[in-house]
Amino acid sequence: MERLGHLINQSVTTSEWRPFRFIRNGIPVSHLFFADDLILYAAADTSQASLIQSVLATFGAFFGHCVNRAKTQIYFSPNTHTSLQDDISFYLGYQRVECLGKYLGVPVLHARMRCSDYNFIIDKIKEKLSGWASRTLSLAGRVTLAKFVLSAIPVYFIQTSLLPKRICAEIEKLIRKFIWGSTENASKASLVNWESICQPLDHGGLGFRRIHDFNVAFVLKICFAIVSEIHALWIRLLR
Repeated sequence: MERLGHLINQSVTTSEWRPFRFIRNGIPVSHLFFADDLILYAAADTSQASLIQSVLATFGAFFGHCVNRAKTQIYFSPNTHTSLQDDISFYLGYQRVECLGKYLGVPVLHARMRCSDYNFIIDKIKEKLSGWASRTLSLAGRVTLAKFVLSAIPVYFIQTSLLPKRICAEIEKLIRKFIWGSTENASKASLVNWESICQPLDHGGLGFRRIHDFNVAFVLKICFAIVSEIHALWIRLLR
């Protein structure tokens, strides 16, 4: 894959490849590698499509690799005319999509995220709960599962996104109901309020973290990185 990067950079250097800028006067981006995955950025015209095809063909001739068309997709800017999208998609032979789906479990969205876009986190927790029989578990067992399994599910996602408060509240509601043994068919009263449960152990609580507060802490960590790690590539792209 390193050789492919060299071929792309060579085309950028000769001004044949017109890379993409995330912001005006920002760093031009032609490609991103992650493990065995590759994202290519270029201007939306047939000459660029031809160049991409040529670079990939050259790389394939050297190393015997070819593009998996079934796993390759094209995403166009909404400002690209439909007829041009059709021409490029037909020329390259790749599927045109309105959304790139999920990558590493996180939705790859191109617009402002809505509350419904985070419902998949709620679904993951409900899926986990459906496999547990809360009635056969002791209170201590439910607390342990809630603290170390259910509460851990959203952690991966809240490290990079600020979840709506409604989603955070729904997650805590599911955890709270599980702790007290509530099911879809039978509801049980909460014997201790959630604020008390979220207190540290040495203050009489159970040490649960408030999802929103935990989320804000992660976002602030990103903000600190933006102002302190000014030479990092992803921060230079944003600037």
